[in-house]
Amino acid sequence: MQKITKTKQNNIHAEHRKRVKKKFKASGLEHFECHEVLELLLYYAIPQKDTNPIAHALINKFHNFNNCLDASVEELMEVDGIKEHTALLIKLVPAIMRRYHIEKSKEIKYIKDQRMAKDYITQRYDCTEVESFFIICLRADSSILDSTTLSIGTCSRVEVQIRELTEYVLKNKCNKIIISHNHPNGDVTPSDEDIVMTQKLDQSCILNDIEIVDHVVISTEDVYSFKKTGLMNSIHEAVLKQLKIVPGSIKYQRFMEPEGSYVPV
Repeated sequence: MQKITKTKQNNIHAEHRKRVKKKFKASGLEHFECHEVLELLLYYAIPQKDTNPIAHALINKFHNFNNCLDASVEELMEVDGIKEHTALLIKLVPAIMRRYHIEKSKEIKYIKDQRMAKDYITQRYDCTEVESFFIICLRADSSILDSTTLSIGTCSRVEVQIRELTEYVLKNKCNKIIISHNHPNGDVTPSDEDIVMTQKLDQSCILNDIEIVDHVVISTEDVYSFKKTGLMNSIHEAVLKQLKIVPGSIKYQRFMEPEGSYVPV
């Protein structure tokens, strides 16, 4: 049997890489298996080596493509052939994806229903493994005034300082806000702690004549709207009662029968 020289092996790898790149150029990643996507990515960190076995090793260790991208640099470096330079390239992919979606969401100028809120908010949580609290400041016509992540927590909880939120919304001089946080575990059902937190935030906002339009809980698969389920109105009602705001008064109507076009869908 003829022995394959190192030069011939390099030529074989080079031709294979050309075919893979040509395939991507022609139709994107649509017809790529997960290991082939990783193999292509690894070309740009490992120029002189067959990356197919390394791609398979990544899938074998982390079981699927998403887990590979979610793994830490240290975990990735446990795979034979993955050095820090390569691990950082892999971690750069979800970070770039998230940045892209955030920039893309800036094209949304108005939030007039729960679907638009979900589209805008979801981008902020793409590829994140911990809970974080996000707020959108709106003008009276539901146009976006400003938005930011106020707090980042752990994989199971996030805390929000009422004073910090109040200072932020007052600084922006907004009429209303949408608040949100994510549940990385996938279950979007609000916890008792989520509801209590919303009540405390709502009290501060009502005292400053700012309406919390909705509290949206996001996961990778689902979304929960406090507004759509009626929970937001129940919280408004409880807070107004606690503050002894008289039913039928202008302030009571302001929060129980708010003007605006935000419609849960």
